[in-house]
Amino acid sequence: MPVADLVLRLAKPFLIEKPAWELSLDQHKEALVRSVEPVEQRIQKARSSQAEEIVRHIIGIERWGQRRLQVALGKPLVMDEHHEYKPPAGLDKAHLLYEFRKTRIQTIELAERLKGTIEPTYVPHNALGPLSTRGWLYYLNLHAQWESRRLR
Repeated sequence: MPVADLVLRLAKPFLIEKPAWELSLDQHKEALVRSVEPVEQRIQKARSSQAEEIVRHIIGIERWGQRRLQVALGKPLVMDEHHEYKPPAGLDKAHLLYEFRKTRIQTIELAERLKGTIEPTYVPHNALGPLSTRGWLYYLNLHAQWESRRLR
């Protein structure tokens, strides 16, 4: 296992799971809603040649995470990567913003559906190992915020 993955796995209880369990599912939904505007502003301001790929990555990870969260709702686990969940290359900024908004709305709706599940339910993340459903919601929100800060 690469050292970076080992460090992430060791830090996961403190950086993801602990703060995730301090929030109710309704608070996770609120946090997901609140983070839309700052992420969208960074997307709108982005001018670098890497911006499209960063936004596609953000969207792909969130869609991939949604698929993992659906395991808690009864779908079978598929151990895949996020790449197949990215929107197609070559989309302009308006379309990427639309795809991000649509994806985030789906995550918020999924958080609502998770309220009917037994907690904690753990679903594996490829690098971090098992994450609770709340951990996944926290991770997806955090990921979009962190990655969008790379946009220039």
